[in-house]
Amino acid sequence: MKRSSIIEARRAKVSPEVRRSVNLSFLIVDRIHAILEERGLKQKDLANMLGKKESEISKWMRLTKFLFYLVLKWLQ
Repeated sequence: MKRSSIIEARRAKVSPEVRRSVNLSFLIVDRIHAILEERGLKQKDLANMLGKKESEISKWMRLTKFLFYLVLKWLQ
């Protein structure tokens, strides 16, 4: 797959702090997935336990919200 030189140039400027944040976020999501699987639970169950909508948990688990805000901060 061909990579965009513009995106690669921006990626090279990503601070170590942002890289750590992204990596930590993926580790957290992976751990939550593992715990849910170990306990035979689904995201819907987690949503009920936390008093949240299933769609909110889904966004968290896909890192949609986190990455959106991170990209906005990164582009400033």
